[in-house]
Order: sequence, then C-alpha cells, then structure tokens
Amino acid sequence: MSETDPAAPYTLAVYNHKGGVGKTTASLNLAVCLAAAGFRCLLVDLDPQQSSTTILARSGTSPNLVDVMRRTAVIDDAAHQTPVENLWIIPATRSLTLLESGLDERIRPNQGLRTILSFSQRRFDFIVIDCPPAMGLLSINALVAADSVVIPTTSGAFSLQGVHRTNETVTALRGGIAPWLGVLGIVITLFEGSQRDRQVVGELTSGFPGQVFRNRIRFDPEVQKAEVKRQPVGVFNPMAPATRDYAQLTAEIVGRLHRLRKLGDGEFSFEEVAARIEANLVRPDFARLDDAGPPVESPAPEAAEPERKRDGASAAKARAGIGGIAAGFLAGFLCGGAVGLLVGPRALAVLTAALG
Repeated sequence: MSETDPAAPYTLAVYNHKGGVGKTTASLNLAVCLAAAGFRCLLVDLDPQQSSTTILARSGTSPNLVDVMRRTAVIDDAAHQTPVENLWIIPATRSLTLLESGLDERIRPNQGLRTILSFSQRRFDFIVIDCPPAMGLLSINALVAADSVVIPTTSGAFSLQGVHRTNETVTALRGGIAPWLGVLGIVITLFEGSQRDRQVVGELTSGFPGQVFRNRIRFDPEVQKAEVKRQPVGVFNPMAPATRDYAQLTAEIVGRLHRLRKLGDGEFSFEEVAARIEANLVRPDFARLDDAGPPVESPAPEAAEPERKRDGASAAKARAGIGGIAAGFLAGFLCGGAVGLLVGPRALAVLTAALG
C-alpha cells in the first residue's frame, strides 16, 4: 500500500542503470509469483523493447499507457487481464520511444506516471514496473511512481557500478521530488556460486548493509528456454531451480513489506508464502499462455523496412530538435525535478530547493 494512501497498491520499480542484468526477467517472474501468492498484481511494461508485453499481452494491446497519456483512454481500460491468474498488464508500445525523446506533442508534459496510475477502485495489491535500462524520462517517471525499488544485478563489474548509480539516483530523488522512495533490496541474478560471485555478494553486503536479498536467482538454462517459448520460467517449468528462486525471492519481498507494515498487520510465514506460490505455479489452469494468440506488434516483413525508415527519421528529428523540446518536456513532466537528476544530484538539490 502506498505511503500516502493506505488503500492504494504497493508499487515496485525493478530498475538498474545497467542493462543486461535480468531486469525484465525479474520483473516478469516477480509479477507472476506475486500473482501465484494470491495477490492481484499489475505489471506495467515501460520498456520500449516490449518483452513483457510480447509474453503476457499477445492480444488486446490497446488501449495502452501512451493512449492514457494522450487522453484517448482511461487507465482502468489500459490494464488488460493476462492468461495468468491474478495478473494484469499495461502493455508497452513503440510509441514509448517518442515519449522518451519528447517528440510526441500529444502528451501533456505535466502528466507524471504516479498521477496516471490512479484507478477508480482498488483493483490491485501490487504494481510492478518493468523499467527501461537507461536513465531518461521513462525511468525517472517509473521511480517517482514507485514506493520502492528492487535492483537486480549480476556479478559483472559494470553491473556493480549500475547498483551504485541507481542507489545514488534513488537518494537524489528521495531528497527532492520523491521523498517516499527507497531501495527495498538488491537481488543477484545469474548466480553461479563462483569466486567472483561470492566476492560480489561480500562487496554488496558490506557496501549496502541490510539491502541485499538473501535469496539469489541462480543461472538456469531453463530461463533461456522459457524466453524462446515466450513464457515466464515459473510457467514454462515450475520445477526449475530459477522458479524456486523467484518463489523464495517473492516470499522474502513480501516478508520485508510485512515487517515495514506496508501490507497490513496480518501474520506472515515465509514458508507458507513460498509453498503457496510453488503450488499454484504447478496448477494447469494457473496460466494458459499457449492460448494467448500471436505476439503483439509484429510487423510483416514487407512493413519492416518502412518501419525502420520511420524510426530513423524520428531519431534524426530527435537529434535535431531535442535541445529545446526535451528541455521543456522535462521541466513540465516532473515539475523540473527530472532535469536536476539528469545533470546530477547536486543540481537536483539546488533545483528542488529553488522550487520549494
């Protein structure tokens, strides 16, 4: 539940500055496991690559978040029920790329994602936001819309830098335009138990005390097989090691939120939540992704080249006019706070104080 509204769903942004750390895989499987735990969960696909959308929303992809921002649809209609029990999705669209560059003039610049994610009634217990990897308008809006952040990382050196940069971003936002925001935890993905992996665990544990999740996501070939079949690994193979890891990670997240009194005052049992997730994942009727239909937004081969040309034209336009357009867009979209973040935490603090 939200810091400001006890009846609102609790919103988690899954984010790391660094790409290639399993962010979308973590978002997707965390959302599925929350649904398997019995929570009504909404997954917001804010990544223009549309990976989560391709898996969960193969039909009925309109309206979407951009339609809501254009005020051609309402948010309640943009949340589509998926073939997974208890799980809904707001699908991504290629138009998010234009939103990121500030080229879509139909978007009202003062419409922040936190404001938009307001439903007519309490439909969800959790909202999980799958963020794009780069820092930009979409990521900033996702973080400001969230109650807390889950940071996935691997043992790579650049991934660790991503954790530090993400933590700095959260700290800057918390000291400015998002005082409610915090890091719920850091999850290590693709864990193989090597010396390097163990070294990373030690560095993260000492550098971010109390933030590293106890449960890690092991490297598991079943995850790649599931992606080929366009399914979450928990649905593709409920008995896979990574499935068990995600079930236990989800139970640990729910436990942390219970200790923080974000999910009410009911009793919590890690073993019971993890067992409930695993039991529901093996149910044949829990998810019927094979019946979902063809992938979304898959242009025919003859349409691919014009699409690339349009994308190239948009990119050229972005490079030519991004200075004036993006500056105004950024300033309005997050009341000026995003500008400060993009140029550094010090500038954010100065700008926040000036606006205050």
